[in-house]
Amino acid sequence: MKIHRLAAAAAVFGMLSFVQTTFAQDAPKAITIASEGAYAPWNFTTADGKLDGFEIELANDLCARMKVECTIIAQDWEGLIPSLKVGKFDVIMAGMFITPKRLETIDFTQPYAVDPGGFAVAKDSELGKLGRLAEKYNLNDEAASAAAIEKLKPLLKGKVVGVQAATTMLEFLKKYFADTIEIREYKTTEQHDLDLAAGRIDALFA
Repeated sequence: MKIHRLAAAAAVFGMLSFVQTTFAQDAPKAITIASEGAYAPWNFTTADGKLDGFEIELANDLCARMKVECTIIAQDWEGLIPSLKVGKFDVIMAGMFITPKRLETIDFTQPYAVDPGGFAVAKDSELGKLGRLAEKYNLNDEAASAAAIEKLKPLLKGKVVGVQAATTMLEFLKKYFADTIEIREYKTTEQHDLDLAAGRIDALFA
């Protein structure tokens, strides 16, 4: 699968580094950061309602280094970019992949992690009994990835595959597997995880 890059979305973080080193007097004293709070381990909501995860810890660390007061709030995935554009908050930190389409309307910092996409199935299911297919492919290598996709299609034919709505994962399934599988969209990854565990879908892609 293609190795996707994760980054904080919004010009603010990229500019803060620049502005503080060059025009520190103009740097904002406080910013609001939005995270989905439903994409563990990157970001999630604890049982007592607090945001936690790698990105929350990273955001707090960056804010401390920049000496900026940061408020981190939860925002549902599909509302992240629209809410950023109308000024509800200043920065998105929510496991968001950098894509040409998103770059048309928002800016990104340098990537801080890589996160490969992959299919997951129940271990005791028909697909699970096939064992782990540990091969990884980069979609930029068209020849290798095309062969891998064609190899997967017979295994997934007629299966119901869950995926989070409004994501690059959904775009991938629609592009390469629309004629092979039934795609079921979910608001959060937690929801398709639960449906996979309950046997309501055959696989998920995340």
